Amino acid sequence: MVNAIKEMRAEMVVGAKTAQYGIEATLPKAVGGVGYPIMQEAIRRSKNNKRVGEYEKKLLEVQMLLDRVTGDRELQVLNWMLDGKSQRWIATYACTKY
Repeated sequence: MVNAIKEMRAEMVVGAKTAQYGIEATLPKAVGGVGYPIMQEAIRRSKNNKRVGEYEKKLLEVQMLLDRVTGDRELQVLNWMLDGKSQRWIATYACTKY
């Protein structure tokens, strides 16, 4: 989850995505548009901000309840979840390790 938040925040900083090198740079560029690109970007950023806020809220809740984790295995599983590992990966790896 922490990595997802970092990636989404980094994605919000990036501006227009155009090819600068290779064959894509020599191809003709589209003129005009299919909508309002500024409005579409604003909507995309708004949704992204909302998703980041939800992730941060979940992360804060987990951190507040961290003292209730009693065992080493539970702590390791919690850390894997916070790192963004899937439940399937955790189950597979935890079964082979323990």
